[in-house]
Amino acid sequence: MKNILIKNKVLYILFATSLFLSSCQDVIKVDLPKDQQSSLVIDAVIYSDSFAKVNLTLSLAYFDQTNYPKVKADLVTITDNTVTDTLTEKPVGSGVYYGKSMKGVIGNTYTLKVLYNNVEYTATDKLNRNTHFDSLYFVDFPFGRPGSPYNKFTNISHTDPAGLGDNYIAYFFRNDTAFNTLNDLNFTNDQFIDGNQAKDVYVGRPVKKGDKVRIEIHSLSTNAFNYYFQIINNAVRQQSLFAPPPAPYKGNISGNALGFFKASAVSAKEAIVQ
Repeated sequence: MKNILIKNKVLYILFATSLFLSSCQDVIKVDLPKDQQSSLVIDAVIYSDSFAKVNLTLSLAYFDQTNYPKVKADLVTITDNTVTDTLTEKPVGSGVYYGKSMKGVIGNTYTLKVLYNNVEYTATDKLNRNTHFDSLYFVDFPFGRPGSPYNKFTNISHTDPAGLGDNYIAYFFRNDTAFNTLNDLNFTNDQFIDGNQAKDVYVGRPVKKGDKVRIEIHSLSTNAFNYYFQIINNAVRQQSLFAPPPAPYKGNISGNALGFFKASAVSAKEAIVQ
């Protein structure tokens, strides 16, 4: 009888607790505006020794699952204050525009102009010098999963030129596939390595024998570095349930457009994992 009473008390406590918890559940309805105004999104770049590329889309409402609408601009140009290149959409309707008469040169400052719906959007960035890419090599991965073929990782060494103010981002490609998540990107500045060699820098993901690996180091202006830093910072802050909402990503484009115009020098190396 005693056991039965104890069991009944336990059941009663569980039942009462479940009623209490269920009674504390409030349904919170979030009414997001249904007529959110789309913003122009500009993703633009000019590399050293390469023509400019500009991708134009429109932003979407929060719960909109459709593809980003492509944008047909009235005019897209890039100038170095001496030469102006008028970009052409290829293919027509893609929203992607390519330069054809001016390649990026280290040391030059470039201005992008996009005319869309009678509004002019502008952005400026400087194509800074790059680090010296010394070497790319592979090292055994000591903590790999038993039996997994991905048992090596990629290291690079590079030498920063003398003089503060250099910033870099490294991109990792495996078998011609780019890995561009926040965890895959390595970006840094020369605050602690000015004029020295950075050795044994781990980049990318584990690799296996036979993989083709390509690493690209892109120089960044201070504005571009700060843009990437705020993206990383906002992503880290969202790890907590009680973290404040992320700040809007402030790019370098005027007229309340989203995105960024980047000018970069590029150094690259590739190798096959042995």
